[in-house]
Amino acid sequence: MKKNIIIIRTVYILLFCLIMFFAGKALRIYTTHGIRQADTMYAQPKDTIDAAMMGSSHIHCDIDPGILYDEFGIAAYDMSAAEQPMWITYHYILELCKRQKPSVMVIDMFAPAAYGDDFKEQWMADNLFGVHFSVNKLKMLYNTCSREQLNDYFPAFVGYHSEYEDIRLRNLKKRINRKPDISFKGYTGYDDICDENNPPAINVTAKKELPPKTGEYLDRIISYTKENNITLFLVVNPYQSEPEEEMIYNWLEDYASQKGVIFINGNRHLDDIGIDIDTDFYDYSHLNIEGGAKYTRYLGNILKNTGLLPDRRGDERYSSWEKKEKK
Repeated sequence: MKKNIIIIRTVYILLFCLIMFFAGKALRIYTTHGIRQADTMYAQPKDTIDAAMMGSSHIHCDIDPGILYDEFGIAAYDMSAAEQPMWITYHYILELCKRQKPSVMVIDMFAPAAYGDDFKEQWMADNLFGVHFSVNKLKMLYNTCSREQLNDYFPAFVGYHSEYEDIRLRNLKKRINRKPDISFKGYTGYDDICDENNPPAINVTAKKELPPKTGEYLDRIISYTKENNITLFLVVNPYQSEPEEEMIYNWLEDYASQKGVIFINGNRHLDDIGIDIDTDFYDYSHLNIEGGAKYTRYLGNILKNTGLLPDRRGDERYSSWEKKEKK
């Protein structure tokens, strides 16, 4: 009798897990501001990402892996999400490094400087839903969500409200069988030109330290990359910055020097990059495709000169990067 009860309970647990799995597959939403960037990372061939681009939308809007591959032979991937805080970036790094062994990692510091420890809930879906279930994701949820918010983001399918009315029997199978396009490397560029363009506030000389939680997770990232022999770049992609943000970048420059980490504030190198303030911004915060191409080439030259990144062009294992370039 006891054996039968154990069997019945086991069947119920397996059935529950199966229902949860297929519900997640059927209801999953895809955005190009984080969910698709994280989800498609799992489909990349194992140990092929040499340069991992991490952080906020400044990564996937400004850095084009297609250009990095086509012109420098760099196999890069943009695993980023809108306004991503430092603690989520930390968990993204752990997730990526389960499957990849990047020798170089580029982390954008815009969101830590602009928002610090304040993470707006409107961007939680973009940051959380693309990461697959694991102990690491549970820790990420714990570090990000309040007890009340957990009800909206775990399990993931309870948060897919916008998809419920779109479910039909005819597209249910298609949704469940949907596979990511591995030639997608995270980049989401925009053509428009910003109407109001102002230079970044680079004349600021004062310094301001990162807030506690953000600073703690930056320390964790630096320790992790050093332990795993990953060369770390902390970058500020060109944008129309505010004085208080530049104060933090001034502090970061000193901090990075003390830690032996490379720091590049792109706002101070607009002429070297070739950025035209009147034509190269999509909005105050992001470069458009033309501006992003200029910045990608600037960054590509710096990364290539490290001597850490092999030229992967022509290697069959990297054919998906070639497909990305041909699209």
